[in-house]
Order: sequence, then structure tokens, then C-alpha cells
Amino acid sequence: MSKRAFLDIGRKTTTQAILAFCATLAILFWQSHDRWQQAPYADEVTYMSLALPLYDTGVYQDGNFKNTNGRKGANGEGMFFAPLYPAFLTALIHLSPSFEKTVRCSVEHRRPVDITAKCSPLNLEIMIVAQIILMALGALCAWITAIIVTGHKGIAWISLFFILSGKDYGELASVAMSESLVLPLFSFSMLAALLAWRQKSLKWALLCGISAGFLCLAKPSFVYLILCLLPFALLFCAIRFVKKRDAKPLHAILLFACLFTAITAPWVIRNGTKVGVWDISYGLAPFTFAQRVAFNDMSWTEWMTSFVYGIPSFGDNLAEDLFPKETYIRHDFGNPEGFYQQGNHVLRPQTLKESGSYAVQFSYLVENHMLNQPFKHVMVTFSLVWRGMWVGGKLALIAIPALLAFLIIALKKKNWDFILYALPPVFMLGFHAFTSVNVARYNLIMLPLLGLVFGWIVLWGWRKCISKNPSPLPGFESLPKDRT
Repeated sequence: MSKRAFLDIGRKTTTQAILAFCATLAILFWQSHDRWQQAPYADEVTYMSLALPLYDTGVYQDGNFKNTNGRKGANGEGMFFAPLYPAFLTALIHLSPSFEKTVRCSVEHRRPVDITAKCSPLNLEIMIVAQIILMALGALCAWITAIIVTGHKGIAWISLFFILSGKDYGELASVAMSESLVLPLFSFSMLAALLAWRQKSLKWALLCGISAGFLCLAKPSFVYLILCLLPFALLFCAIRFVKKRDAKPLHAILLFACLFTAITAPWVIRNGTKVGVWDISYGLAPFTFAQRVAFNDMSWTEWMTSFVYGIPSFGDNLAEDLFPKETYIRHDFGNPEGFYQQGNHVLRPQTLKESGSYAVQFSYLVENHMLNQPFKHVMVTFSLVWRGMWVGGKLALIAIPALLAFLIIALKKKNWDFILYALPPVFMLGFHAFTSVNVARYNLIMLPLLGLVFGWIVLWGWRKCISKNPSPLPGFESLPKDRT
């Protein structure tokens, strides 16, 4: 698609983009309408416990996790969690005294039953409205990206239907969780990256660097995505410069790296000077990795049953019908003898004691619970990939197998737009399974990608019904050898 053709699409889709945004807002408000008085729970209270001290003292602390990682600044400064979402909640507390009252009472009482009894009426309106708007903007970015990849507005609308059909956006918009920032930031980052690639645009590379920086301040695991992909991008651009004397892609990558660094560096410098660790967060890696390596204890029989147990909606019931209880029961996150609970409450404190300090706990876990059985760790990673990839409800049972097929087709046809769009969420799916328990919530960034794939499936099915020789799917027509 030429730049002129792209600009023409932009002019023709403005009205539909406004309609898509308004429709998404309406659907998200409807999906969350019965959750506005729901008491904060578990991780929600944790995020509130981070925001409240920041509001009261101006110092970012570790809230309920202040004694977890063993590092603290002279004034109580912490860095266990990334700062962006707690800072977002703090801004909302400044704007709404009634929201401040709800946050303060929730942090004091912590348990949902006590919060409901002692903090009612809850006032979470400003948070939910703000998060619904952010989620709607993220869905709009995914809608626009689907048009860019395929050139087909019908696929974009089907993609939007897929994203909203699982109700994940609506539910997460109504709770105090960082995904309400992670999802829109990731969607915008992918849109900006695709436009920078398509148009050789320094402006979009700049915006991508800024949004990716904020994304890593919302969830530090995305730093590993940048660290893994950036060297390959630099190598590609350097080769292109040598072969074709085209310096613009190289300039775009360097600009991205500079803006990404400019966004993240102040927080890293603050942590280094105040807490003594030059990183975005500290202590979270061994905390989550202890939960993950506990799953390496599963037997091969339990490994096989995990692929039944992990099927969404009915997998646990199906496993109960097919297998003896002892072969699947430890997959249950609520089971005190299960892998998750053992990792959280047994392995984590045990390895802290054995390693001697928080500073070496992660390396101790790697050496003694991963490198001593690397094959088992990799195979269990496939099990956790399976368990965590089913986002999008029952429609994912169609979209995920199709994703693999379309990736193979894209590689054969050199559809680099789709490959570029698919690579980051697929990488993060594997990374989360390799390093964490990989619940489906971690992989909601795959929803736009799966929505696009589902749009292709629906269009292919429709064309197959009305024609014996359907035309190629949008985005898979005869592509030029070099779209850059």
C-alpha cells in the first residue's frame, strides 16, 4: 500500500473510526455497569496501597509489599512494582475526594467482605470512567491497525467484535489493575510501529518509543521484548543501509531507542540513587519465578493432563471426567497442595532461606530449579503457553489454531506487516510462560491479533459460501517483494 493510498484510507475511515470509538465506549459501559459497587480485591488493594502513600507523602513506596524484597530507600522509597499505574491512581485521588475516601478505606480493611461492610457506598466512578476511555482508545488503535494490515474495514469491525465479545476489556476497566494502561499502550505501540515501518516515518518511530517507554513503566516484563527485538531491528536497518544506502530506517530505530531511554531513564536513575538498584523494578522477578518453577515439579502424566485441564470454560470438568483426580488436581490454583500455592507459600520462602538474601534468590532459583532440568522447564513452558493463550472466550478455540496457519502463510508470502504485528504478542506469550505462571490475563495483548485473524476466518468463510473460487484474503494478495 502506497503512502497516498494509506492517506486516502485515513480520510475515508474517519467517520467510521468515530463510530467505532463511540460503540466501544457504549459496550464497555454496558459490560461494566454491574461492577461499579464491587469491592476491590487482592491485587486491586495492592495497587491502591501503592498509590495512597504516594498521594500522602509524595514518596513512591512498596505498599503491602514493603517488606518483601529487602530493599528500601532512606525515606521508605520502594521499587517492587512498576510506577505508572500507581501514579495514575494517585492522579485520580487528587481529582476526586470521594475516590480518595474509598481508596483509603479499602487499603485499611483489605478484605472484600470488610470493605463492603465498612466502606460503602464505594465511589470508584472516576477510575472506571477513565479506564473505560483508555480501553476504548486501545480498541480503536486495534481497529485502525486491522485496516492498515488488511486494507479491509469489514475485517476491522469483526476484529473489534472479537475483542469486545469476551468482556475482558469491560471487566478490567472496572477494577484497579494495571492492564487498563498496558492494553491501550501496547495497542498504540503496535500501531505506531506498523506506521513507522510502512511509511519510514520518524514521527511514528518517535511516538512508538514514547509509548513503549511508558508501557515498560506499566509492566517491566516488556523490557525483555525491547531488548530481544531491538538488536535484530538495528541489524536489519544497518544491512539495508549498506546495501541500499537507505538511512531512514536506521534513523527511525535509533530515534525509537533514544525516546524509549528518555522515558525510562529518569525512573531507573531514581531507583539507582534512592534504592541502590539501577532497574525499573526489584524483587518481582524472584517472586514470580518461584511460582513458575514450582510447576516443574509436575509428573509427565500431569503434564499430559494439563493440555486438557487448560482448555477454556470446560477443560477442568473434562479432565475430571477423563482422568484420575491425582493426575490433574495440582493444576488447580486454589489447591493448597497445587503447584501455584506451593510455589507461592513454600518454595519462595524456602529458596529465600537457602539462598541467603533477596539479592541472590533469583539466580539461586535459576541455577537450582531451571538449569538443573532445562528440558523439563522448556516442556512445562509449552504447558503454560497452552493454559495462558486462551484469551477471547470460546471464539479463541477457532482463532488460535488459525493464527498458526496464517503465520505460516504470511512467512511463505512474505507478509511482513502481519509478521511484525504478530511477533511481539507471540513472543510475550512464550516469555510469560517461561518466567511466570502465565494466567490468561497476562496475554490479553493478543486479543487484537486474534481479532484480526478471526476477521480473516469470517471473510474467508463468507467468500467460500458465495464463490467456488474466492479471491485472496485482504493482506494476502500478491505482495511486492519489499514493502519498506
